[in-house]
Amino acid sequence: MSLLTDKADFQAWLSQPMTKAYLDYLRERRDHLAVSWAKGAPGSHLPETQAQAVLLSRLCELNWGDIRDHYQIEEKDDEEEPA
Repeated sequence: MSLLTDKADFQAWLSQPMTKAYLDYLRERRDHLAVSWAKGAPGSHLPETQAQAVLLSRLCELNWGDIRDHYQIEEKDDEEEPA
């Protein structure tokens, strides 16, 4: 299983400079698509282009809850003592 299924590891991954740079790139691409759509640029109204913009938005907004829900991870209660 991926290390990103651990909440602390996921948060650490988000704080990495390379991850931040990659997410910034995705945001820039998403924003470029939005501007192109707003200007009526050729191809910007195609379903494939709009789907790409939606996917980029979802990736840019990825959070621990998305990971938890996808992998059906039950969060540990911090008050529980180890057995």
